[in-house]
Amino acid sequence: MNCIQRRFLRGRRNRKNVRMILAYFSRVRRARLVHTSCSPCSRAPVYSKSTALRVVKRAWAACKLLRAKGLGSADDRFECLDADFSRPYFGLSSQEVYARLLDGVTHIIHCAWKVDFNQSIDSFGNHIDMTKQMIDFSIHSNFGARILFVPSIGAVSNWQEATGQTGPVPEEMYDDYRIPQAIGYAQSKFIAERMLDIAAKRAGVSAVVCRVGQIAGPTTAAGTWPRGEWLPSLIASSKYLGKLPSNLGRGERVDWVPVDILGQIIVELAVASHDRRQAGATVFHLVNPKETNWNALVTSVQKSLSVGRNIELVRLEEWIQTLEASASSVEDLGLNPAVKIIDYFRSLHKQDPIILDPTNATSVSLTLRNLEAVHDE
Repeated sequence: MNCIQRRFLRGRRNRKNVRMILAYFSRVRRARLVHTSCSPCSRAPVYSKSTALRVVKRAWAACKLLRAKGLGSADDRFECLDADFSRPYFGLSSQEVYARLLDGVTHIIHCAWKVDFNQSIDSFGNHIDMTKQMIDFSIHSNFGARILFVPSIGAVSNWQEATGQTGPVPEEMYDDYRIPQAIGYAQSKFIAERMLDIAAKRAGVSAVVCRVGQIAGPTTAAGTWPRGEWLPSLIASSKYLGKLPSNLGRGERVDWVPVDILGQIIVELAVASHDRRQAGATVFHLVNPKETNWNALVTSVQKSLSVGRNIELVRLEEWIQTLEASASSVEDLGLNPAVKIIDYFRSLHKQDPIILDPTNATSVSLTLRNLEAVHDE
């Protein structure tokens, strides 16, 4: 009899402490989640996934990043394991380690997804396998580990066109495969949503889907908005071009959630009592309930960029034309990084905005409910 079989003979126990597995995304967001999960109110370890022979390097990097961001240390409540979630037993070194996780883990926060908007859905097969293995883990775990999956707004980008409805997207599960954005990244996340919903209905898996809107930089000096993302790129290129867009088309609505606050919200939703199981996965939309707009912020952005040179406010269309004209002559993409994601900016004035309804999320998460609107300070 192996260790997995022995574990089943003991039966499922009542949940006492919170023990999480974090399947992470970017380094900064991983650090924020680790920090929140290992906060003083936590009472049990957090297990984070690493890959292949880089396990020690990544564990050390995560600890250094926590300290560098002013987040302290995750101490002995954070354990980094060499795992591949797409493989049986999470690809761990032994069944004994997997059995230990089955015995104690209460929650899985599933944020690990390759961010590549140019790949077909076939290239995300191992991510689908990862979701399947997590479902299997939950079914066989002592505490019926809850899976909190973090897809993106792209999973419901075509909701209005597919359903013929207008207004904000409701916090519901959908089975119409026309609803996700027509790229492999969004389609694969939509499939993972469907898998979790079916697992909840048919196998009683506790599943939570948290569709996230725009993640902004932190509210404190401990960290910055990653430079390669669209807004820092827009601001850097606007300084280089001497022009700043006065409108943002589909990006005009500012319902961003700061990354440090997002980590707290995710943990709150993960541990909250909202178990529907046989009714399907619980859905939350993580957007700022107190939205503002780009027009309310752009004057302050213009003023901050105008030190040493004049920055002209122009319509988005003109700004894109200027960016396109600069693409052939730019020598330093660090000064004009928006060139690298020019297709994204083109899409801003060609598509209608996607608005997520966060009613369910705000009813559960006090942090999200009390989140202030993005302002210019």
